[in-house]
Amino acid sequence: MNKENIELIIIALTKLIEATTANLEIESQINQLRLDDWKKCNEDDIEVSSCDENTWPDDFEEDWE
Repeated sequence: MNKENIELIIIALTKLIEATTANLEIESQINQLRLDDWKKCNEDDIEVSSCDENTWPDDFEEDWE
């Protein structure tokens, strides 16, 4: 390989690394937005109640015996 070809390969590899890095950064941002959106949607659905410890009906327990 001559010097020109090596220079072209180095330039191409540099551009490939830059494009891959940019792609990974964008994917990371998209994933963060999806995670934030998922968290926001699920915050409304979460209910915690310590009063309902034994909410299973007695019939259910008897069926398993």
